[in-house]
Amino acid sequence: SNNNHNHNNNSSSRSSIVHLAMPPSEELLACVLSNNQMYAVNLSQIEVLKTSHHQHHAEEEEEEDAEDAEEFEYLLTPFHDKAVTGLDLCVRKPYLATCGGDDHSVKIWNWHEKRVVLAKTFAEQPLCVALHPSGLHLVVGFADKLRLMNVLMDDIGGGKDFSIKGCTEVRFSNGGQYFAAINASTVQIYETYTWHNYATLRGHTAKVTSLWWYADDSQLVTSSADNSVLVWDIHHHSRTHEHQHKGCSYIAACLDARQCVYAAGNDDTLKVIADGKVRSIVEMTFDVTALELMRSAQQQRWLFVATTAGILLLYKLSELCGDRDNNNASNNKSSKHRHQSTDNHN
Repeated sequence: SNNNHNHNNNSSSRSSIVHLAMPPSEELLACVLSNNQMYAVNLSQIEVLKTSHHQHHAEEEEEEDAEDAEEFEYLLTPFHDKAVTGLDLCVRKPYLATCGGDDHSVKIWNWHEKRVVLAKTFAEQPLCVALHPSGLHLVVGFADKLRLMNVLMDDIGGGKDFSIKGCTEVRFSNGGQYFAAINASTVQIYETYTWHNYATLRGHTAKVTSLWWYADDSQLVTSSADNSVLVWDIHHHSRTHEHQHKGCSYIAACLDARQCVYAAGNDDTLKVIADGKVRSIVEMTFDVTALELMRSAQQQRWLFVATTAGILLLYKLSELCGDRDNNNASNNKSSKHRHQSTDNHN
C-alpha cells in the first residue's frame, strides 16, 4: 500500500481479501480486506500477464512482489482495523482524533474533507485520546502511562509522559489550558503548557467512569462505579454538588447551563438531578455509553445519548429539566436517530 500518513501496513499485508469489484470500464479493481480496509489498483498501469516468472530468482521475485504491492492505493482513506476506543473533536480546525486498541494507532481526520491527515502506530494499545482545541496537541492514554504529544505537519510526536496507568478517559478543558485524566478512583488535572499537576480530585471510592468540563471550565463533573456523581469547583479543588444512588453504577454525566445534572447508569435509567435531588427519571430501552451537550448556553437545547445498540437518542432539555420551579418535568423523548459510522465500532 502506498500512502503518506506514517501508517503501519503490516496488518494489511496479513489480511485476506474478502471481496472484489470492478466497474464496467475495467480500468480499476477495488478490494475489501478482512481488516476493514479498502484498496484499489489501476489496471491500466500494471502488466497483468507475466510469462517469465520461471526465469527470475527468489530475490528478484520478492522485489517484483514489493513493486506490485505499491500499485495498491487506499480507495478512500485508511480506517481502523477494528474497534475505535477513543474519539475527540477540535474546535479551531475541522479535525477529529480517534484511537484503535487493536491496531495500536491514533488517527487525525479532517471531517470536512472526510480523510485521514495524520496517523501514528504505537507499540502499546491506546486506550483513550483527547485533542486540544487548537488541534496542535494530543493526549493519549496507554496501559502504563499518559502521553502528551504535539501534532506536527507530518507526524505526531514529542511531548511529555505522565505516570497515570490504564487511563480510560482524558479531556482537555474547553479553553485548552488544562486537561483532566482518570486515574483509578481519582482525577488528575494538569496545566497543558507547564505540565504542572494543578489538582488531584479525590472523592470517589471506585473507578471514575466519565469526565465533563463545564462551558467556562470552572466546574468538572465526574461519574463513578461507586454509585455517585460529583460536581467539582476547579479553582477551589472542592465538591459543590454530590449525588448518590445505591445500586447504580454511573457510566456518564454532564451539566447544563441551568446547573441540571444528567446522569446515566447501569440501572437502565437517565436521571435528571437539580439541587442534589432527582427531579425526573427516564427509563432507557438501550444501554447508555455516553452523554453529550452543546457547550454554548444559547445553543444548549438538546441532550445527546449514545447507546450500545448504535442508536443516538435526542432529548429536549426543556422537557427533561423543565422550569426549575416546577417539579413535574416531562420525561418524553423528542426524537430518535440511527447513527451510522464509516468504521466498525462494535
